[in-house]
Amino acid sequence: MGRIRRDRWRRDQFLDLGFNLTVGVVLLFVLTGFWILLSQSGLGGISHDAANILGSAVSDLMHRATPSLPLYLAASAIVATALGVWWWAEKDA
Repeated sequence: MGRIRRDRWRRDQFLDLGFNLTVGVVLLFVLTGFWILLSQSGLGGISHDAANILGSAVSDLMHRATPSLPLYLAASAIVATALGVWWWAEKDA
C-alpha cells in the first residue's frame, strides 16, 4: 500500500508541475500579446493620460476626506472595542 501511495504521489507531483508550467507559459503569452497590442495600437499613451486623471481624482478625494479622518478612526476604534468585548464574553460561554 505504501508503494502504491508513493507512486500515486509522484504521478500527482509530475502532473501538478506540468499544469503549473503550462499555466505559466499561457500567462506569459497572454501578457506578451497584451503588451504588443498596447505598443502597436498607441493605447499606451491614452492609458498614461487616464492614469493621470485617476491620480488627480484620488488626490482630490483624499483632500476632501482628510478633515473627517479623526471621526472615522474614533468610530473604528469603538467598533473594534465592542467586537473585542463581545469575543471575550463569548469565549467563556
